[in-house]
Amino acid sequence: MRLDVCPTWARGSALRLPLALVFAATGTLAATSPATADEGSPKKVQVWTKSADGYVIAVARVPFSADTVLDFMADGARAHRLAPTTFKAQRLGEDGTCERLRLTVRGLFSPFKIDTRRCRTANGYRETMIASEDFEAYEVIWEVEPVGDDSLISFRAKNVLSISIPEALQIRESKKVMSKTLKNLAKALDG
Repeated sequence: MRLDVCPTWARGSALRLPLALVFAATGTLAATSPATADEGSPKKVQVWTKSADGYVIAVARVPFSADTVLDFMADGARAHRLAPTTFKAQRLGEDGTCERLRLTVRGLFSPFKIDTRRCRTANGYRETMIASEDFEAYEVIWEVEPVGDDSLISFRAKNVLSISIPEALQIRESKKVMSKTLKNLAKALDG
């Protein structure tokens, strides 16, 4: 039984304990993984969300290898289309070893637009804002770590809008969107 699995970005930080407690409380990392469910039964993906240090964090254990997840996510536009709020995700080209994207996403009264730079990291992807009139700050970090035959995916996002909305509303909506995005990723991987 290993309850010490924790995304790399949380190791040594204040976030490690809360995530470990969530996993321990739900018994997910100690329980039978979705990949070992009876043949023919649907694969269930559980998602945990939290907000800390200005980031909203979603974590899921999926019955796919880390390589499978990272290969699927290599196309940034395709990865963004998993989010229920993405209207359009367009690859603008390369920026060194990174890719540039133009995103149009659901906004409050009209769509928000943002140009981003998405780069491969040791175990995932990091995306930052290049330009936007709708965001003051934007950062998305995906990390994928192997857990036996499964993968633990952590998805962190920090979105600071140019308009003022209550923080609690923004966090609640971000948690919903990120949870749905992880579930859509698992469904897409399952083909």
